[in-house]
Amino acid sequence: MEYNTMFSTLIHLPKEHQSYSVEGVIMEEDKKSFFLERENIAEMIPHTGPAQMLDRISYNTDRPNEMVGIKTIFVNELWIVGHFPSKPIFPGHCQIECANLVAAVLAKKVSNDLKSIPVVVSIDGIRFKKAIVPGDLLVITVNLYKQKKGMFFFSAVIQNESGEVFTTIEKIIGMAT
Repeated sequence: MEYNTMFSTLIHLPKEHQSYSVEGVIMEEDKKSFFLERENIAEMIPHTGPAQMLDRISYNTDRPNEMVGIKTIFVNELWIVGHFPSKPIFPGHCQIECANLVAAVLAKKVSNDLKSIPVVVSIDGIRFKKAIVPGDLLVITVNLYKQKKGMFFFSAVIQNESGEVFTTIEKIIGMAT
């Protein structure tokens, strides 16, 4: 898939070709793509501490209805400890929340007049295809496919940097509060 190839390239660029910072937002050389770091994400949605699960978000203006979140899974995370002690896995509800967080930031990005916090009102068609374990790097791609009267309709795919799919979500419906 195109977005996965593009994003993997961004992650593995040699240091001299990596992004540079402009007013707190990491911009790509072409100025069409940018990264939001944790601090920038916190400015858009109110999640803090462990509830702010994303490491960064990537957005490309050529694909205005798509946003990609990044999350590295660590063995000492609150969500991993005790789930399950002998074989730790990243819980499904946390995978869904990661997609919800990316969707909330995307809703705020595409709807400049949205001053409230978008919240999830429905989720359908979730498929967990493979367990996520410590050391995995999640690439969480969320697409906005419909927007109507303060309602936002998204789909999401969670995969690793090689494109192996962990989880798919057919429909996330959010609304402005």
